[in-house]
Amino acid sequence: MRWGATRVVLLLGPWAVKWPNPATWRSFLQGLLANDQETRFAFADLGWPLCPVLWALPGGAVLVQRRARPLTEAEFAALPREAWTDLQDLVEWKRDSFGVLDGQVVAVDYG
Repeated sequence: MRWGATRVVLLLGPWAVKWPNPATWRSFLQGLLANDQETRFAFADLGWPLCPVLWALPGGAVLVQRRARPLTEAEFAALPREAWTDLQDLVEWKRDSFGVLDGQVVAVDYG
């Protein structure tokens, strides 16, 4: 299990299950919005390299994504930042925001 500022992520086999962090009312609300945003962008099929959302409850209560392999430090260092400029407002530039899925680097935290 991983705890972020706005969400909690449970890694179960091939899935990542995300729900709002209940630590504070603010983090909970922001987690709902993050889950809702990831769901909307994933299902919009914009052609961006996003980790797919497989299932989500309405309103952002829970979402399930495919589980991506985390990037190594070397992989992140070699990642061309300019290739992600279309997503700069969605994806925080840190290693934990990316993963590898089916041999492709994808954004795993874009909420």
